[in-house]
Amino acid sequence: MNTTNSIRFILRNIGQITNAEISLNQMTVIAGKNSVSKTYITYLIFGFLDYIKSVTINDEWQKLIAIQLSTSSSKTIIDLSLLAKTLPNFIEKAAKDYAQVSHKLLSFDADSELLKNFSFSVIIDNLFIDFSKKLLINNFQIAHNIKIELNQTNDKGRVEVYSVIENHAELNKQMYEIMSGHITKSIITYFISQIFPAPFIVTSERTGVSIFYRELDTSRNTLIESLQQEHHLLGKTSDSLMKKHIARYPLPIKLNMDFIRNIFDISKNKATVKPTIKSFISKQISNGKYTFDKNLNQIFFVPKSEQKIKLPIHSTSSSVKSLLLFDAYANFVADQNQILIIDEPELNLHPDNQRKMARFLAMLANSGIKVLFTTHSDYIIKELNNLIMLYGLGVGNQSSIINHFNKTYHSGYSEDMPIRPNYVDCYTVVENDDGYHTHKSDIDCYGVNLAILDDEINNLSEISQILFNELDNDYHQ
Repeated sequence: MNTTNSIRFILRNIGQITNAEISLNQMTVIAGKNSVSKTYITYLIFGFLDYIKSVTINDEWQKLIAIQLSTSSSKTIIDLSLLAKTLPNFIEKAAKDYAQVSHKLLSFDADSELLKNFSFSVIIDNLFIDFSKKLLINNFQIAHNIKIELNQTNDKGRVEVYSVIENHAELNKQMYEIMSGHITKSIITYFISQIFPAPFIVTSERTGVSIFYRELDTSRNTLIESLQQEHHLLGKTSDSLMKKHIARYPLPIKLNMDFIRNIFDISKNKATVKPTIKSFISKQISNGKYTFDKNLNQIFFVPKSEQKIKLPIHSTSSSVKSLLLFDAYANFVADQNQILIIDEPELNLHPDNQRKMARFLAMLANSGIKVLFTTHSDYIIKELNNLIMLYGLGVGNQSSIINHFNKTYHSGYSEDMPIRPNYVDCYTVVENDDGYHTHKSDIDCYGVNLAILDDEINNLSEISQILFNELDNDYHQ
């Protein structure tokens, strides 16, 4: 039996993209040249996953449950399996509603030409709901001596929720609607949390966010305070200015900014992934530790080689700034049933660290966290191919070859890095006669061949060889 929901996103007419279809695998890669709207794809997928978590209303379900509550003298049976059959329609409507407000995510005007013919849809192939999972609905008291208590039972895969109501005669229509709304919200959360992973995004603007988080805070607060003080004089002009200047960033960038602003409190949390994943960025790539001083409102970096030195984040290298969000995610946020969405994980990284980044992403994917990222890095793709080939060797051969690589090349491989080829999907944004489309690449036990990167490398090598031969001939004449 299939126990995994296969999610397909279909986007049409956004930026340069005429048609894009992306399925979420454990690891999903999107490659393409500059300015072909890869970022729009990741932003819009992130936006929907963030949006659907906040959808808590289903009028049809609420009316149905309200009728059931009002016609039951003691307890009501709500069959979740029947409600689940209408989930495709519910998701379809949510996707259409999301498309209507997607301009806010991208910080576009509602009448922007870029969204004039935009459409967004979500298809769930082989929809699966695990009804053995606990439905969490808190006991709910609507008035004195009028309350609802829910208990969950299992009967051959069908889940029934029993609601016990005291003083049934005292309930009126409005009270039934309030109670049914309370139940409906919990049921929607129950379904959505099983279908869609919770998203966390790392944007390509992460380096700037790491540098200017304090300045952004100061400027924003000063602007808001000034506008609020002059509101009685400016009236509607004040409202317009506040909207214009406060909402100038796409939502993913704003959320990265908010995350850094709140990192002093977020750093008290503990992610549930393995210690090797938590420590990977600091031990393998950044070679140092991030610390957070709430009193000073300052983020510091302590280099491994100079442990007595604490560098303010703005004084560190571009790679250290770029890696901050990765390290924070791994240590304070990462959990199963999530998806980490990244715009160009290779930013500011030397080729050896780009390879290590590929290993880090594979470790996350193997731990149960989905990963979606855009890339221009041949190093990341080639290293990902190495990890796919390592998996194909089988457990016994993996160990011996990993030991050989680590001893001979000081590679730093570990047994939680090899990744199944069927865990990986790779898409290329390519141009056709009617615009840009996504093309899904074939992946086998040797990995993926990305012509968009390989062709450029081969072209470069051919030119270099010709020039080398010409120089060599001149030298010997």
